[in-house]
Amino acid sequence: MAHKLELRDGRILNLKLSKGQKKRVGVAAGAGGRERDIILLDEWAADQDPHFRREFYQVLLPLMQEMGKTIFAISHDDHYFIHAGSPAGNA
Repeated sequence: MAHKLELRDGRILNLKLSKGQKKRVGVAAGAGGRERDIILLDEWAADQDPHFRREFYQVLLPLMQEMGKTIFAISHDDHYFIHAGSPAGNA
């Protein structure tokens, strides 16, 4: 995706990204910032292809947790629940 994204001075210059790609950029920006300890995700997986969704759950989500991030996720994706610490609906 790096070849589709043009950044200058921390700003995105092109908006020729799909909805799913824009969400990925947002998650990367939020997760990468050390000053952000809490990440809010609202139906994040809805516009992601199955391959990237798996990467998110199996690689990126554990990485964010290792970085000490607290993740609040709203999701209807039942594949997410096995990766969640304590789903609000089951608390």
